[in-house]
Amino acid sequence: MPALPSRPAPIRIARKLSVGVACAAVLLGLCEGASRLLGRAPQRPLPLIANRELGYAEYKAYDHWLFWRMLPHRNVGLVQTNNLGLRGPDVPPDDGSEFRVLSLGESTTFGTRVQYEETYSALLDQSLASCTPRVRVINAGVGGYSLVQGYTYLKRHGLAVGTDAVLLYFGHNDYLPVSYVHNRDSAAAGSSQVLDDWTLLQERSRMPSRLNAWLFLHSNLYRWASSKLQRLPDEQTRRALSSEAEATYRVPEPTRREVLELCLEFCRAHDIQLVVLVPWYRDFVAHIPLLRDFCAAHDVPIVDLPRRLASIGPRIGNFFGDPVHPQPNGHRLIAREIEEVVRPLWCPDGLTDPR
Repeated sequence: MPALPSRPAPIRIARKLSVGVACAAVLLGLCEGASRLLGRAPQRPLPLIANRELGYAEYKAYDHWLFWRMLPHRNVGLVQTNNLGLRGPDVPPDDGSEFRVLSLGESTTFGTRVQYEETYSALLDQSLASCTPRVRVINAGVGGYSLVQGYTYLKRHGLAVGTDAVLLYFGHNDYLPVSYVHNRDSAAAGSSQVLDDWTLLQERSRMPSRLNAWLFLHSNLYRWASSKLQRLPDEQTRRALSSEAEATYRVPEPTRREVLELCLEFCRAHDIQLVVLVPWYRDFVAHIPLLRDFCAAHDVPIVDLPRRLASIGPRIGNFFGDPVHPQPNGHRLIAREIEEVVRPLWCPDGLTDPR
């Protein structure tokens, strides 16, 4: 009886590899299922804020690109989020009938310690409601956000809501020290453990970091293993990192200018009007010169709140609950000054199509 011809070596190798991969996939699937039966693995902490570790609020979650984001349809104290995971009422799909303004900013825009209806974005939305077409102001402010996060939100989500104009309100957070908490991300990428916001964003654009983020999002087993294997710095290292972090701004001055230019480039490429707001704080002014210079150099509409509200003088404390966050009467002043600048742009005579 003639011998059966043997399979070529490449076919045998491929078959063994296929069986091995299938067995490994089944084993990983079983381990993943078992890990979920044992409970949800802990999420990583918020990076990059206030140089300390913070847990997630009930309406916030980890986000690979934005560092953190707000969750949709949450109702926690004064905070009520909408279908977009932003503060305020639900935003209907864009049908082209509205002039939509994306109000990007930090905790002032978000409206820390005030009702949503008292925020300057909501007040501006109400005051421009009579325009034709309707001007809708979407409050996209998030507490703790820097200019880098605002630009990232604009680039990744701005077009989806049909943005026609952008209000940009960023200042104080850019000058906060970075946090050594995010050394866990950067150490995996093999780079410096103290990163400013922009450098961290670039690190997260690389494939190993993107794969890590995907696994964190989809695999409970991976999150569990990472939490167990994660090596936290010892006390001496933590002190050294903290000292380095204190000396590093979240968004250094050259980076702020670069990101502002990227915002302008994105807006002009998509026929979006950019309006820069110079934030108004009780005791902080370091952010002002660059914003004024940028707007003058690029012919960008500006609402220079510190200059427009300078006449308040020593009474400024009456409009703030703390050095950074305006009270409702402060938001009313901000909304009034913004409206004086943008109404001729978006709603001349209350009738003309601003587009």
